[in-house]
Amino acid sequence: MARKQKAQPPPVIQTQTDGLPEPTTSTVILPDVPRLYSDCDFLTWASAIQNCLIVENLDSLIDPLKPRPAASTHSLPLKWRFWSLTVRDWLFNQLDDQMAGSIKSLPTEPVYADDLWREIEKLHDKGSEENANEAACKLFNMRRSYFAGAEEYIILWRLINAICTSLKIGITPYMSTVIMFDQVKPDLPEPVALLRGRIAMRGGNAVNMEQSEFFEICDRLLGDDFEPLPSLTSAMIEAESKVKKVS
Repeated sequence: MARKQKAQPPPVIQTQTDGLPEPTTSTVILPDVPRLYSDCDFLTWASAIQNCLIVENLDSLIDPLKPRPAASTHSLPLKWRFWSLTVRDWLFNQLDDQMAGSIKSLPTEPVYADDLWREIEKLHDKGSEENANEAACKLFNMRRSYFAGAEEYIILWRLINAICTSLKIGITPYMSTVIMFDQVKPDLPEPVALLRGRIAMRGGNAVNMEQSEFFEICDRLLGDDFEPLPSLTSAMIEAESKVKKVS
């Protein structure tokens, strides 16, 4: 008789607050990057911004896939507000005067970091054909060997894929995952083999893999925790149950 499977807790939805450091009373100094002009390389600038924030565990504040934390009765959590306002002010300083002026002249000036990031994307016209072609070239020409380590490659591969998705460039999450696995397998053989096996068990393919699952796999490769992916857990339980019924 097959054992009854324990009910699995629902996946925990990560928010922008997860992983943020505690607020500090000292001045927070993030390094400056070359300022963004209306006609400069947005992808290179966005990558530099992302890397600066990753070092301080603040990159979630501009991650389009991570929602803001739930507000309490009176306000948003203090820790999130502190860091989001800090990053927003820093982002303003990474814009040239013309772009900063365009932001400040909006009917509603962005209050938090994610608001400002969305407005910067709009102002830089990422949807233009020229920028779409640039993003596609960067994506398809990226190689792990161009980077100092696998982590640097995965971070930029994830970022460029997010931008390509917003530009509707035709690469599926499944293909993005397959290419990334092939590139980082020499560096991370065990994690890659483990995650490949779990995707195969779920029946992952170009049709049914979601973009959020690709980003989740990137996060797993970047971290030290290789527990089963939440999106694959139910499929694994179902597979185990079928095996037990047959036996």
